[in-house]
Amino acid sequence: MLRKIKKRLSLAWRMFKYKRTLTRLNMDLLTQYRDLGEVELSEIRQLFARLKPVKCKTPLVRIGSDYDGGYLLADDFKNLTGSFSPGVSDTLDFDLAIAEKGIPCFLADASIDGLTTEHTLFDFEKKFLGGHTSGEFMTFDDWMDRKAPAHGDLLLQMDIEGAEFEVVAHCKSETLKRFRQIAIEVHNADMVVSREGFVRFSALLDSLLEHHNIIHIHNNNSAPLAHIESLEFSRVFELTLLRHDRLDEGTSDIAPIPHPLDARCVPKLPDFHMPITW
Repeated sequence: MLRKIKKRLSLAWRMFKYKRTLTRLNMDLLTQYRDLGEVELSEIRQLFARLKPVKCKTPLVRIGSDYDGGYLLADDFKNLTGSFSPGVSDTLDFDLAIAEKGIPCFLADASIDGLTTEHTLFDFEKKFLGGHTSGEFMTFDDWMDRKAPAHGDLLLQMDIEGAEFEVVAHCKSETLKRFRQIAIEVHNADMVVSREGFVRFSALLDSLLEHHNIIHIHNNNSAPLAHIESLEFSRVFELTLLRHDRLDEGTSDIAPIPHPLDARCVPKLPDFHMPITW
């Protein structure tokens, strides 16, 4: 009984600190938004409206971990000739699942010395992706030029802790078009309160949506929801995108969220579903 009481008190204290941090973060964000005065709330709403996922007739399946590192993708993997995963975690559940489908996996991350699990279809480089190729950095295009199979569709899974804005900005349109599906974690959405951040966020969506449609979106509960006056939005979220030619012609219906296969990225933290305003 005493152990249960201590456990409940510990949980209550963690929740108190979490809510206190949430309040401080949102107060700081609101202050920043009001002090800058660079972006209208209506502009931010219009920007986030672009994130609405469309219905896909192909069923979604969960690939990888039950928690962080797992993504929902369309069950459309036939004849893929390669998968690219910049940003490697301690667990390789996603890449192992893809490799087990017979798809070669190209991985890159300079923050680790090597992979925790080996597979005959893994190709690892100790490099970061960046806007230029120099030292421990390489551009996405340079990596693709050296490693991508000459023909066939590819898969992309990207979680590079905020570097996605620079990496995608320096990526050719034709490079992104090679990917049948893209699973990407987008960070720091609260940057949109500044004009510079708003432009960077818009540019990322322009690039991702040029050849693809969003078919799923999921909040990462590692960061609490942000609030600016009447607007509520996710700071960190996962997107799944499917190339236009793989989507049903004329599809415009909005996909329901959350999806039954969604799971908390961080099991011990409260879950937040994507705000309905999105």
